[in-house]
Amino acid sequence: MRHSVLWTLLLFSLMACNITRNLEKDTYLVKGVSVRTEVPLTTISPLELQQCLKIQPNRKWLFVFDFYPWWYSLFDETKIQEKKLKRTAKAIAYNNFHERFADSINQIRMTRGKPLKSAKKRDPNATLWIESFRDIGEPIAVYDKNQIAKTKTQLKKLLVSRGFLNAWISDSNYYNLKKRSVHVGFIVHPEKPYKINRWNYRFENPEDSLMALFKSDSIHSLLVKDQIFSATLLYSERERMTAFAKSKGYYFFENNFITYKADTLQMPPGEMNLEVCVSGFKTSSDSLARSHMRLQWKHISVITPLTIDINGDYSHLSDSNQYRGISFRSHFTKPYKKQIILRELQFHPNTWYQPAQTETTYKRLIGTGIFQNVSIIIKPDTVSGQTALSASIVCIPPVKQIISAETEGTNTFGNLGIDANVVYRNRNLLKGGEVLEVKLQGAVSSQSQFNTKALDPTIEGLQNNFNTIQFGPEISLILPKAYGLFSWSKPLLRWNPRSYIKVNANIQTRPQFSRSIWSIDYGFNFKNEHGTIRHDFIPFELYSVKMGVFNDAFKDSLYRFNDAFLINSFQDHITTLMRYGISYSKYDYFINSNKTNFLFRWNIISSGSILRELFKLSNQATDSNGQYKLFSMPFAHFIKTDFDFRINIPFPKTNARLIWRISGGMGAPFKNLNVLPYEQSFFCGGPNSVRAWRSRTLGPGGYNPENSSMRFDKIGDILLESNLEFRFHMIRSFYGALFTDAGNVWRLYPDASKPYGEFDISRFYKQFAVGSGFGIRWDLDFFVLRLDLAVPLNDPKLWDTQSTWLFGKNPFRYTVTNFGIGYPF
Repeated sequence: MRHSVLWTLLLFSLMACNITRNLEKDTYLVKGVSVRTEVPLTTISPLELQQCLKIQPNRKWLFVFDFYPWWYSLFDETKIQEKKLKRTAKAIAYNNFHERFADSINQIRMTRGKPLKSAKKRDPNATLWIESFRDIGEPIAVYDKNQIAKTKTQLKKLLVSRGFLNAWISDSNYYNLKKRSVHVGFIVHPEKPYKINRWNYRFENPEDSLMALFKSDSIHSLLVKDQIFSATLLYSERERMTAFAKSKGYYFFENNFITYKADTLQMPPGEMNLEVCVSGFKTSSDSLARSHMRLQWKHISVITPLTIDINGDYSHLSDSNQYRGISFRSHFTKPYKKQIILRELQFHPNTWYQPAQTETTYKRLIGTGIFQNVSIIIKPDTVSGQTALSASIVCIPPVKQIISAETEGTNTFGNLGIDANVVYRNRNLLKGGEVLEVKLQGAVSSQSQFNTKALDPTIEGLQNNFNTIQFGPEISLILPKAYGLFSWSKPLLRWNPRSYIKVNANIQTRPQFSRSIWSIDYGFNFKNEHGTIRHDFIPFELYSVKMGVFNDAFKDSLYRFNDAFLINSFQDHITTLMRYGISYSKYDYFINSNKTNFLFRWNIISSGSILRELFKLSNQATDSNGQYKLFSMPFAHFIKTDFDFRINIPFPKTNARLIWRISGGMGAPFKNLNVLPYEQSFFCGGPNSVRAWRSRTLGPGGYNPENSSMRFDKIGDILLESNLEFRFHMIRSFYGALFTDAGNVWRLYPDASKPYGEFDISRFYKQFAVGSGFGIRWDLDFFVLRLDLAVPLNDPKLWDTQSTWLFGKNPFRYTVTNFGIGYPF
């Protein structure tokens, strides 16, 4: 109750902030700015109109409170300026003294032949700490006639550029004399837009070869009869024509060769004739314009120096023999295999210049991962009296062999520990861009699941903490092409595929048991040419789990609990997988923050089906449970799929964004093991899931474990989850978030020990856990620190009671704190 009163008082104090008391006489606070049009504008969006506004009201914290101007008004600007003047004078005096001192010292050092020393200086314009503190807020938005005039000018320019040549802008202001505030309104009067009646080309040089080329391509022109005239249209058409000319080999052709002439005098109102003027090619020595030149590639060199030469002089590098018309020059005695580079090279001697080919070559060479830096230097040359192009492709290799050590503290689902890795990398192992990575991993952690005390054989003892030691090597070989399956596919080669082979061993020891996991997998991934679609295909993955139980009491309690999922996690098994995944994002999901974007991922995994059929066809014997065994261990048999969809909607005006995520999956076990392997099962809860519950503490379904003294990890065959998060800027590099999470896991089949834990279409929608909360993010650019406080609002285990919602039941006492690095999704 006391906390509620404090929060209420704080909110009322913020709402009562009277920032107008600091305004000068006859000035008004801008409370709002709006733009409306007399008639709807289909060619100009409301966002474009808003971007023309040079006068804006103050931002509001949480869209309600005038925190920012109130905070700024707490500081005395006069005193701050006085402090700045004093600090500036002191800094200038300090710098003058040290300059004189450095000059006297350097005179002595010069006579002794020593290098000169620079004077220590202070920045006289450095920001005071009190300024940084003040700039958390922002100055009060005051009504300014100059800003009104600038806004009207910008709106007029926008409309004229979109064809509304006779547009005009008016403004209307609504004053509140009592509150000394004003709402500014702009009214756009677009009038009738101008349309293109007809258009034609005019070349400065009638004999230019480009004339016939452009006319043959006029069908693709963006200029169409009766189309509304706009500057954007003309700019886009000029860009299209320039790109088309360059794609046909006209290397020197640029945008400034194209100009426009519009005729409205001899036309009816609202119509114009347009002339597209193409000037000829002219150098400083030419008196008359001549035809534009179409250029071919003649000399192409691939250079692999040790470092970049600022002057671009690589003449000291030895020349190798010509290979397929390409000259290879390298600092290394054994350079890269020529076939690797030629495979990525998209242009060759005696072919016409195309900028798209050079861009693709650059992307593909960088995409191989075997070069630290790639640059393509193009120079016009004169060959046999004709102008041609030469290209030097400079590829800077990274450090070939690296040994690094990493150590970090870990917090995995609440289990604390320390993790250390020693990594050896060899890039370009076999001179074909191969990357060999050998990693030695070790970890010590405190686990809180599946534990027993020496004198406590109950399942509750499984939850006590104990030390876990993990150790194991991992060897990976990454190959810059597709080997094996689909390696013959020519379309796949254009998508820069990369194959890999990975072998891993992980040995875990705990007081009650040990577990060793061995795995080997082969796969490859590739992206489409635009980088928007990524495919991951693993045709073969095999891993085995070998258990060793040391404590008989632990073993007895494990089987007495009689949970198939839990027993399976301590049972020897082997798993063979075939996996395919695809992801799509129109833009880079994390970088393009000013555009609405979405990300979609989908995976499907199949295990054991082919293997079981092969065992059946070969008449292999099964054990007493009807299971076939591989290497004396039953192999997993299931199919599983999952998806993840996210949409990111920015609000540029408020520096906020709304993110919605929905994810789910289902796994269906088959005959050979009857349950999903523990590591392939789904779970819910935790810092990246439903944050009002701890990890693996939700579900399955509406199962209520209150009547059972046994505790276990809550996992299932089906997952449905959704998250909605509103992120907003608070102060400096701190951001806030309001979020709501919902989700649960279910068993695919009924389980007598977990009543109501199975997925039932008639009641599953009543069994969603719902939680909500508030979070703070400290964005340091290179990583983000996150703190989330979440409270449960709807408890699925109460689904069959009168009220599953926890309102009125003081849910704040169940507040869950989540700390993480990076955003949750």
